[in-house]
Amino acid sequence: MTRKDTTSGAGSPADDPEGEVYTARHDWTATDVPTPAIVRGVAAVTGTDPMEMRPLYDVLDPEAVNRFVTHAGAREGPTRLSFQFEDCAVDVHGDGRVVVAPCK
Repeated sequence: MTRKDTTSGAGSPADDPEGEVYTARHDWTATDVPTPAIVRGVAAVTGTDPMEMRPLYDVLDPEAVNRFVTHAGAREGPTRLSFQFEDCAVDVHGDGRVVVAPCK
């Protein structure tokens, strides 16, 4: 599998030509938090309506994820949170990237 970082400036998942990895870039603030971006990315990768997926809070605490990532700038070094959701590997970065790839 070749992983390409295809970034969308609009904050929505961008499709890589091989259909393997989706990346979106955000500016984590009080109004732009990671959890909706995670759900949108996983929905795009799996081709599933977000309303048909199990709730993200079944896997992790959304408020804890939002706090961890939005306060990443206050920490030294890069911040990344990785987990699996709906048969996808999800990486949420403190610099604003959400990368979603299907688990193989």
